[in-house]
Amino acid sequence: MSSLKYALRELIEIAVQIENGGERFYRYAAGKNEKVRDIFQILADDEKKHAVLFQSLLVPSPDYEYSGIDNIESIPYIRAIVDSTVLRYLLDRKEYPEKVGSVTDVLDFALGLEKESLLFYYQLVERIQGKGRPAVDRIIGEEKKHIEKILQLYGSSFPGS
Repeated sequence: MSSLKYALRELIEIAVQIENGGERFYRYAAGKNEKVRDIFQILADDEKKHAVLFQSLLVPSPDYEYSGIDNIESIPYIRAIVDSTVLRYLLDRKEYPEKVGSVTDVLDFALGLEKESLLFYYQLVERIQGKGRPAVDRIIGEEKKHIEKILQLYGSSFPGS
């Protein structure tokens, strides 16, 4: 069980990094492209809130517990998710100049970010129970809303962007 606790703690720390990286990307993109500025500032604020919520899960608490169903064997699969292009890019970078070109390029990157974050968070939510699980479930719901917002931006007319 101790290795399971360590593995879950590591996953939550990665989730914090993902949210911080998402916030940095959205703020950078918002500052570079006024067509997506407002919505990306909202998404950045959401990512910041998500990071704070994940950080609260790192504090030892009797209010949540680790799932006894999972085992350490699934960690390589989760590592593969983190090593995917968008999440690895977020974790490794502080600035995103080559990803902030046309509006379509920005939306493509943002959509990939949200999809891969969701995949990671679905793995995380399977591994936590108690009061921590509804928190991760709530973040998953908000990430789905982010995808909807991004898809709505695709529907807006950005010809030649």
